[in-house]
Amino acid sequence: MADEKFMRTMVKTMATMPDEQRRTMLNDRLRSFIELSDQERENAMKSMLVAALSLNEDEYLKIAETRTHVVMSLEQSDRMKLMKTQLVVVSSLEPSLKQKEMETMRKVLQRLPEQQSQMMRKMLAENGLEL
Repeated sequence: MADEKFMRTMVKTMATMPDEQRRTMLNDRLRSFIELSDQERENAMKSMLVAALSLNEDEYLKIAETRTHVVMSLEQSDRMKLMKTQLVVVSSLEPSLKQKEMETMRKVLQRLPEQQSQMMRKMLAENGLEL
């Protein structure tokens, strides 16, 4: 319960930060997940995603956009590790949260430059998720 409250506070704070500060914080957080075991990474990412999905639509869109930019900036092996875990996490969400995540990701992909959007869609499709 305390961890859940901390995570909700952290993502709420991130959503209100200036873009660069939010990017730095999310970059640090996501990079810390890379070295975790698969199960630890899944638990940490799920905790963060569920907390982020509790935000209002505009706040969550900021988090999701920043997360996408950070993930796309990583080395391919790290990017794939996080994306595969993200897909496992999303598939484990209750339907309403899964729907919110999918709708938000569609919006994020629409806002990306065409080349980045296509690259991201391809990576998602290769891992079993069509948007």
